[in-house]
Amino acid sequence: MAKQNPHITTTSSQGFVSKNDVFRNRANSRFSRCRQVLVNSQGGVGSSAFMELLQKNHVLMNSPEDVDGFKHRPADHFRHDSDGIYLFGRFACASKALVILGDPLHSIESVYRRFSVDHINKWREYAQKPPYHRRTRLADLWAEMRILRQDTTGLTNYINSWLRAKNEPTWPQLRLVTTKSLYEHAADHAKFLGVREENLLPFKQLAYNPRPFRSSAPADVQAMFGPIKVKIDQLEASSDS
Repeated sequence: MAKQNPHITTTSSQGFVSKNDVFRNRANSRFSRCRQVLVNSQGGVGSSAFMELLQKNHVLMNSPEDVDGFKHRPADHFRHDSDGIYLFGRFACASKALVILGDPLHSIESVYRRFSVDHINKWREYAQKPPYHRRTRLADLWAEMRILRQDTTGLTNYINSWLRAKNEPTWPQLRLVTTKSLYEHAADHAKFLGVREENLLPFKQLAYNPRPFRSSAPADVQAMFGPIKVKIDQLEASSDS
């Protein structure tokens, strides 16, 4: 009797399934376990209203209030492969991610105004820096950066981690957007995350209406963020094209 080829599976209806079909079925089986999506942002970029609409549409995703610690986590602190981003163990995973980036100085000042240093300390923890004291003033942050001549908040580390991940093949579907793109194309991004066509109207009604912003950072500190701001502007330009 001829030895059966282990890479061909016979069936009653089709005669055989090719080796590629077997591998594709295995991949689809792995993919089907990743039923969540990840929505991640640096903070201070206006993602809350969008995430609240996703919640109303019962999209399975991470906590909009960051209760689970995934919303502001940099890319290099996630376990991942081309099938999924693993959140709570191997069988709780996200099949795709939407990451919202924005003006770093606006983010720093926005989250400081709302949360003092609590949010900034999340960035610092992931960048392996000690937390700021709870009484640290925004002016103290600028002064520290002037002395050390670098971003000490950890935000640049966060942004660069996702910009690198975007070009790596060992991730599932990643979509990086700016705040402007998030709101100008909200329906498209919602559809990407699993919202049905008939439920997209509220997303189409979202509008990008930024308030005028003038940073309180000294000119030399603002200049430190110039290179990372250029990368974000390039991301925005590619999103609009």
